[in-house]
Amino acid sequence: MEKLFTLDIDINDEDIIDFGFHAKHLEPENLIIDWEEIDETLGKDGCALKFMPEEKRANKEIVLSAVNQRGIAIYYAAEALKSDMDIAEVAILQDPLAWNFISDGLKANRDFILRMVGKEVTSLYFADDKFKRDKEIVLAAITHDPYALAYADISLRSDRDIVAEAYRLRASSLQFASKNLRSDSDFMRPLIMNYPYAFEFASEGLKSNRDFVKNIVSTAGRALEYVDEHLKSDPEIVGLAIKSHRWALEYANNDLRDNKEFILPLLAIGGQVLRYVSDRLRSDQEVVAEAIKYHPWALEYANEDIKNNFA
Repeated sequence: MEKLFTLDIDINDEDIIDFGFHAKHLEPENLIIDWEEIDETLGKDGCALKFMPEEKRANKEIVLSAVNQRGIAIYYAAEALKSDMDIAEVAILQDPLAWNFISDGLKANRDFILRMVGKEVTSLYFADDKFKRDKEIVLAAITHDPYALAYADISLRSDRDIVAEAYRLRASSLQFASKNLRSDSDFMRPLIMNYPYAFEFASEGLKSNRDFVKNIVSTAGRALEYVDEHLKSDPEIVGLAIKSHRWALEYANNDLRDNKEFILPLLAIGGQVLRYVSDRLRSDQEVVAEAIKYHPWALEYANEDIKNNFA
């Protein structure tokens, strides 16, 4: 499976044990432990569980108390309790890195995974690979957090229904769809039309496809920001984008923004166009006059050195 994130860790006792009683500073052969003090300490740092005898590390109530304070304390629990659903859930919700220390059996337990993906976003990442291909589990995961799509198997990141649902809940989750789906013009077109920012996550092939881009910007000019650079120099593409989104000139190539012949007819569309023309053209008498002829308020975008000419 393609891994987009790494969440596994190695544990180091010295790194995670940090609680305030003197016993930890003693050499093991001289260690004298006050169990009442340790019981008290569990409420301050669950990793005090390390210093408890085996029978206490096998006590569900004690371990629950420890992991409720510090999830990774499950590392010190008796092996049997690392397979306990209640303890594992509390530990994971307190600190998702506790996934590293629960039993493999729980990671392969469908009921537990279905329960957890609806509560904690990285659950799908740590689940057995078979669940990353399980449509019900992946749907439950993205319903809780659409970014869980990142942890799904490539087969489901290529599934139109799954990706469309993730997009509906959070448009930026589209970035985790498979490249094949992000290259599918029929799939991507309605998403971008509805939310132009989604074009950011389209494949490079679609961003450089002139016919596709032309179709998109004629309705969703804001999407011009994300098209291939060579199309930002295309007068027809940029012109269509401005007609559907008056601010779109901001994303055009600098040469077009400084092209007087190209700019003049566009000024009738909206005074906002003047804001994004080149600095040279914002001091051009003819350009500024044309802009304020249609939109007098556009004078605010002209350079100071020419504003007095229109007072």
